[in-house]
Amino acid sequence: MDVVHLQSRVNDTLLELLPAQETSPTHLHQAMHYALLGPGKRLRPLLTLLAANVATDSHTLSMACVSELVHTASLILDDLPCMDDATMRRDRPCTHLRFSESTAILASTNFLNLAYGVIANCPNVDASTKVTVSAHLSHVIGSMGLVGGQIADLQNQPVGGKSAIEQLYYQKTGCLFEFAVVTGARLRGWMQKR
Repeated sequence: MDVVHLQSRVNDTLLELLPAQETSPTHLHQAMHYALLGPGKRLRPLLTLLAANVATDSHTLSMACVSELVHTASLILDDLPCMDDATMRRDRPCTHLRFSESTAILASTNFLNLAYGVIANCPNVDASTKVTVSAHLSHVIGSMGLVGGQIADLQNQPVGGKSAIEQLYYQKTGCLFEFAVVTGARLRGWMQKR
């Protein structure tokens, strides 16, 4: 598989998953386009596609983009003044500075909502696989995953040596990479059963 070609297909799919910028509420949709379609390697969707090891039809691409939607949501929240108070992300002003804090929070929430919608609306994946992927994603986002890692980071809790720091990195970053690979493997297994 040609990685550059796959990145291009992922970018095209991300654009297709978003509401048009001109659709009301335009300010929110413009913020979503800004945050999601900025420069990025698209590593998580690529891992899903490589783990699935199947022809990249539109449904597989959509499922692969779920991790990028969640990743973008987490970056928006991580950059907020009440979190890391960042000003730049990927060589551009953070979403909350380019639009507003409230718009950034709502864009992040909408990305999470969109991620679950993509899973639910993927017509070529059976219901059991969708439920399993959704449950896994819920765990990854929740207090044992991204949310838990963020709160530990904010409270400077990774005290206790290397394993505590490794746990923090797993929660803030690793669990979403794991989700991407496991989702690809689940899609591959499901497709092989058909």
